[in-house]
Amino acid sequence: MVQVYVISFGYGHAPAPEADLTLDTRRILRNPHHDPRMRELTGLDEVVRRHVLATPGAARLISNTAVLAADLHAQTRAPVTVAVGCVGGRHRSVAIAEELAATLHSDGIKTSITHRDVHRPVIQPSGGEVRLSDKTPEGFRRLAEKSRANGDDRVAEELERMAQEAENSGKKK
Repeated sequence: MVQVYVISFGYGHAPAPEADLTLDTRRILRNPHHDPRMRELTGLDEVVRRHVLATPGAARLISNTAVLAADLHAQTRAPVTVAVGCVGGRHRSVAIAEELAATLHSDGIKTSITHRDVHRPVIQPSGGEVRLSDKTPEGFRRLAEKSRANGDDRVAEELERMAQEAENSGKKK
């Protein structure tokens, strides 16, 4: 009987699946999509896997999540579902999900892994993409609008604060 189900997914394709634990890797792990050589690959490819797992904190994220999932299963005696998401569900989420499942398996936990969106096409940036390298007040505000439209009000508020700070620092010069 499966004790922990691990699902990778992309927020850019559909909402997060129902899960007991959900990891959002969009802001905490290196994004292989930014490297054109890895863009069309997936977290199942060794070069992408190594790139993601080399992010500071990735190993601890995996080990802590494995402990939490195992403890939750031990306490409830019910299967636990862990969902791991990134933007497209092809790179970071897949690499972390694979490593998490391997860690649980090596700890004697029966696991099942599903990659919901790994087969989907790479999400291409829209024409109006805003990057954090655009650290102008207008850039922060555009990114805040996109975050709010995606339902991430906390991030939008932080970006609006950053826009205000950028505006204030520009006035001081």
